[in-house]
Amino acid sequence: TQLFYDNQAYFRFVEKCRQEGIHVPIIPGIKPLTRLAQLQVVPKVFHCDLPEALVREAQKCTTDEQVKQLGIEWSVAQCKELLAHGCPSLHFYTVSAVDSIAEIAKRIKYRSVILNNKEYNEKYTKDVNMNKIKEIL
Repeated sequence: TQLFYDNQAYFRFVEKCRQEGIHVPIIPGIKPLTRLAQLQVVPKVFHCDLPEALVREAQKCTTDEQVKQLGIEWSVAQCKELLAHGCPSLHFYTVSAVDSIAEIAKRIKYRSVILNNKEYNEKYTKDVNMNKIKEIL
């Protein structure tokens, strides 16, 4: 799935797909903001809207480190809501955000969420070496 910052857009998209009989897993894309310049770049490059609340908070930041922390907080809240609504997994866009994503995964306990999602693992990972994934995570 394309990255987004508004979970409601994802939920609407999934609902439309289900109504059309599309029942494959739809994995949400997460890219935490790490720099103030991304307020201009991300919407153009990824063709997505930034929620006004996120833009307002980012504009209060005076350093990229503050933006990075905001990006982590926003993404943590976003991931928790997505997982609470039954998302099968999360796709993290890691370019320029590896440290942020490591912190997000730690805060949402992503390793245990994925490794303990028995229904998803049985349905979609039967040909995947889960021991190798455990090593990576």
